[in-house]
Parts: sequence; structure tokens; C-alpha cells
Amino acid sequence: MHSCSLMALFAATFAGVLSAELVGDKTLFTMRALASRHPAPGLLAGGGAAVAVKMLAGVTLGTFIARLPPWLVSACTAATFFGMAVAFCSRLPLDAGRGRRRPAPPVARPSPRSVR
Repeated sequence: MHSCSLMALFAATFAGVLSAELVGDKTLFTMRALASRHPAPGLLAGGGAAVAVKMLAGVTLGTFIARLPPWLVSACTAATFFGMAVAFCSRLPLDAGRGRRRPAPPVARPSPRSVR
């Protein structure tokens, strides 16, 4: 058997799945990695609870946003979109060995022959 308690496994699974769900949909990868080392009951309980809490947060936030004026939601969406575009496009990657900024590499474009 494994050395960790069921409650510790539940807490670790809950924290891992909840953080993965809030950042992006990585539940499958989180559960697969944990399943290779831990028994299923704790994983299922922790994963299920984390997804339920995520859904509760989504419904609560969605209810709040639905009460806002449509023009405000649209303005916030547009500002977030363009702000993130500027942030991503203006950032130069770090040169790994020297700690200074280097120009971004050109975008690779496939040739027409490679796309079929």
C-alpha cells in the first residue's frame, strides 16, 4: 500500500486539479500523472470536488457578469484582448545564457508544398 493518507491524497488531488482547471484545462494530465502513483478513490474524490468548486466559481462569476451592462462587458473584453496582444508582442525573450533580451525569432511559415 502507499504511505500517504487518504486525506492527504484528497487534498493534493483537489489542489492540483483545482489549480489546473482555473489556469487551463489540464485535468486529464494532472489525473494521469497522479494515477501513476496513487490509488483511485482519493483521486476521484479530490478531482470531483475540485471540478465542482471550479464550476461553482464559474457560475457565480457568470451570474455577476450577466448583471453588468453589455457595453461594459464588451469594453472590458476588448481592453483585455488588446492589452494582452500588446503585452505578448512587445516582450522580447531572454537569452538563456546571458540574461539579456534578444530579438524574437521570425515566425516560421510553411511552404505551400508542405501543406496538403
